[in-house]
Amino acid sequence: MARLEMNRRRFLGTAGLTAGGLVAGGAIATALDGGEAGAGGRSDVVAFYGPHQAGITTPTQSRLHIAAFDVVEGASRADVQDLMRRWTAAAARLSAGESLGDGSVDALAPPPDTGEAAGMPASNLSVTLGFGPTLFERDGRDRFGIAAQRPDALHQIEALPGDELDPASSGGDLCVQACADVPEVAFHAVRNLARIGR
Repeated sequence: MARLEMNRRRFLGTAGLTAGGLVAGGAIATALDGGEAGAGGRSDVVAFYGPHQAGITTPTQSRLHIAAFDVVEGASRADVQDLMRRWTAAAARLSAGESLGDGSVDALAPPPDTGEAAGMPASNLSVTLGFGPTLFERDGRDRFGIAAQRPDALHQIEALPGDELDPASSGGDLCVQACADVPEVAFHAVRNLARIGR
């Protein structure tokens, strides 16, 4: 599985990745949102599958948690594909208000879910996955054999006047945006996807 380099990203530092990544995510990622009532018709569940990724046309929630990640050197295309499948499955469960565990617990291993949102409603959680241009090509190198599939609109956005971006903590190959009406629910989603990425 792909190992991700976990760095905290300033929100403004990832604005370029988010803007471009969400466009690419809408075209490429498999996580989709229909914008209608979710599982069992619950009004606090944003449907995960549909014509758009969750978070693209979803009514704005009150809380946001966002993180960008770099895929470490040596990871393969199969590793990235596996990660995206695992993230999609986990995001679908979290969006439905479910935990990531199946109920069984190994006393010698960490639990499969960190538990910050245990007992809380789904709170209109939407998880949006995005791609940065460096996932497709970095330093002129087609890292995973997908450079030809990069959408034309996906490119690095130049710094805006007044920006003081730190290159070491800006950009990223992958982006996870979680929005919800309860801050713990959004944080819980990003934290658990980051754990899966490790």
